[in-house]
Amino acid sequence: MRRTAWLVTLMVAAAMVLVAAGPAVAQVTTPGPDFNNDGFGDLAVGVPGEDIGAVSDAGAVNVRYAPGFGQPFGLTLLTQDRPETADRFGSSLADGFLAEFDGTVDLAIGAPGETVGGAAGAGAVSVVRNDDTGFLATGSQLFYQGAGVPGTAETGDGFGAAFS
Repeated sequence: MRRTAWLVTLMVAAAMVLVAAGPAVAQVTTPGPDFNNDGFGDLAVGVPGEDIGAVSDAGAVNVRYAPGFGQPFGLTLLTQDRPETADRFGSSLADGFLAEFDGTVDLAIGAPGETVGGAAGAGAVSVVRNDDTGFLATGSQLFYQGAGVPGTAETGDGFGAAFS
């Protein structure tokens, strides 16, 4: 009986602490890359098989911004300026900071089916720039195998299929 009374008292005290603490969401931020710099982790999901208009398997990336206090989820769809069939943009993703250390998280997006210099499926990686409000429509950079060296990108290389 004494053990039961002690256990009940402990449970009631723990419940009072939880009620007094309020919702956990108000006290912590979510982990993950913070693309819009609001203190909450966001999520980027590649959709490499997404059709863009009549272009099949062009690919896209859905960016889901975590809600702040009382704010709804935000959603951004990233696509290539000139999508091509089977580019598979969004096959791989990597977030990080670019060399200028501007404090924002940029996003590298693989498109292993990208045609480069006539080589179908040579592949490429786009780095989409970011600022305090989210992704920018301009200033992205494109990388591919042997950039600047003609003939280095070969058909079917699939550059950008994976990041480590």
